[in-house]
Amino acid sequence: SSLGSQRAWKVVEHAGHNVLQQNYKPGKSDSHVHPMVVAGDPLWENYVLNVSFSPQSRDRRSGVMFRIRNDRCYYFFGVEGDQAVLKMVQEETSFRQPFEKTLATRTLDWSKGDDLLVQIQVDGPHIVASINGQQIADLEDTTYAFGRIGLTSDSPTRFNSVEVRMTQNDKQSLDRKIQDREQ
Repeated sequence: SSLGSQRAWKVVEHAGHNVLQQNYKPGKSDSHVHPMVVAGDPLWENYVLNVSFSPQSRDRRSGVMFRIRNDRCYYFFGVEGDQAVLKMVQEETSFRQPFEKTLATRTLDWSKGDDLLVQIQVDGPHIVASINGQQIADLEDTTYAFGRIGLTSDSPTRFNSVEVRMTQNDKQSLDRKIQDREQ
């Protein structure tokens, strides 16, 4: 990989707080590459994800991934140009051509540098996605029932905060599944 992609992510100080900043913009030959940071457990199923981020450009995509199975199988929610978009990404249609299915899209009024607050709620196949309190999607999709979360951006973006919450019952169920896996 290129030197730029190896140094894509940095913790920097912004407005007196530490933020995670993605600095790399993949070239045209790397348009299928999406720098990402992934966290959580592959068994996460039902949760609410809140992420605050500030794209420094309106080029390409910036946002979050959820129910990540691997780097080519996940849901993406965020912005692409003037659109808020929810996509399902699943493997490839051919070499370096990911299969992406748009599940929801809506024009969103925002400017580069704006703080955007994304909220994703997943409960079984039910997905609710909003940006800055504006609901973009409320739908059912059964492609991925569980998976990790991640941050991704194809142009410079500051990620200010990440919060994942789940109900006590969902946490207990998750703990049992993790314990079973580890036995």
